[in-house]
Amino acid sequence: MKKLLLTASLIAAAMLAQADKATTKYEGDASQFGKNYVTTSAQILSASMGGTGRSVSTELGVGAFIELSFNLYKDEADTYGVNLALPLAYSWMAGHTSGVRVDIHQFQFPAYLRPYYRFKVSEDLTITPFLNAGVGGLYTYTDLHMYGDDNRLDFVWGVGGGVEFMFFKNFAFTPKYEYTRAESSPTTDQNIVGAEFAWKFTKNMALFAEYQHIFMGNSSNYMDNGRLGVRFEF
Repeated sequence: MKKLLLTASLIAAAMLAQADKATTKYEGDASQFGKNYVTTSAQILSASMGGTGRSVSTELGVGAFIELSFNLYKDEADTYGVNLALPLAYSWMAGHTSGVRVDIHQFQFPAYLRPYYRFKVSEDLTITPFLNAGVGGLYTYTDLHMYGDDNRLDFVWGVGGGVEFMFFKNFAFTPKYEYTRAESSPTTDQNIVGAEFAWKFTKNMALFAEYQHIFMGNSSNYMDNGRLGVRFEF
């Protein structure tokens, strides 16, 4: 009887372990898909705005970035699914135009859907192409100091995609592209080319760094943006 109970216990334990393995196949790794997480980061940027009708020299830009991401759907093996991303970004840039100090504050609050599909190449390499599409708002406040100020709220939409290369489960490299447009300003018609690197250093935390080169309106307007932060899974 004891042998029978022991055998049954071992079988039950094996079944539970297999079920847990199936449902957590990509949990605990560096992938950003199929999970719920929050990202917090600081950013530094520089920009040249020579094609807006007046030359604006920008010396400094800093900001903060927070993104909430929720997995809306994934199949049992987490081979494909959809994430909902809610990024919130604030940036401040200081510059000069015709000898006048200019301070530009921007706050972005879009919502994106990110469908994805995984290709497991080997135990050490998983490739995940994804799409990115959404809409939201862009608030811009421009302070010209002695010449007054201007504020504007734009409807903005964007489409794009990328490919996540996850290797050795703890590292992920993600090149990506996005096009965004806000109808009322040529500088918010943006082509964004960039890449992100993530290192999963604990069970539910990853360190990430991101670089973006942003073309705004035309070749005379561009911005370089760098972010460094932490991603927390929940």
